[in-house]
Parts: sequence; C-alpha cells; structure tokens
Amino acid sequence: MKRTIRLHISPCPNDTFMFDALVNGRIDCGELTFEV
Repeated sequence: MKRTIRLHISPCPNDTFMFDALVNGRIDCGELTFEV
C-alpha cells in the first residue's frame, strides 16, 4: 500500500539540504512518497 507523507520545511539552506535526496527520490523509501 503506497503512503504519502507531507513535509513542511523552511527555506533555510540546512533544511533544504537535509531533505533534498528524500523528496527528489534519490533514496529508496519503498512504498513511501513525500510531498512538500
């Protein structure tokens, strides 16, 4: 079952760096998808 997790991040460079790979599909998360 595919699940979507909604993330809210600030435009702070530290936040965007940490979540870049996750929200752009560079990390295999199986059935999870992420929405910002």
